[in-house]
Amino acid sequence: MPLYGRAFLGTKGPGEPFTDGVGDGSWERGVWDYKALPRPGAHEHVNDEVGASYSFDVASGVMVSYDTAEMAGRKVEFIRERGLGGAMWWESSADKVGEGESLIGNVVREMGGRRGAGMEERGNWLWYPESRFENLRKGFPGEGE
Repeated sequence: MPLYGRAFLGTKGPGEPFTDGVGDGSWERGVWDYKALPRPGAHEHVNDEVGASYSFDVASGVMVSYDTAEMAGRKVEFIRERGLGGAMWWESSADKVGEGESLIGNVVREMGGRRGAGMEERGNWLWYPESRFENLRKGFPGEGE
């Protein structure tokens, strides 16, 4: 699941062309961390028809597509309906902090983790005694013992 949004400048909204590129970003041009969204002046929207969320600033014509907490909840429903194994994020520093604000926290809670009963929790497995790389063979203190 993404913890970022993609920006489009010079548009009238979803389904409309954008004419001014992608603009600035907090990660790279056109890519905003979730914790920086919605941008000042923009309002969040959920499009039920296509199952997507975004923010749009009518005055500046800037649209950013990203998952809101509501959209992340819908993805959890999708995971459950299809009996899938879970959710994942490549990188978590772009998430918001706080109860109800964090996408990761909301998904974990909805899936029954963190004091719930429906999710297995365990630390990363960081012990590889058969690796050809010495640093991996040695592992981290306390791992694999």
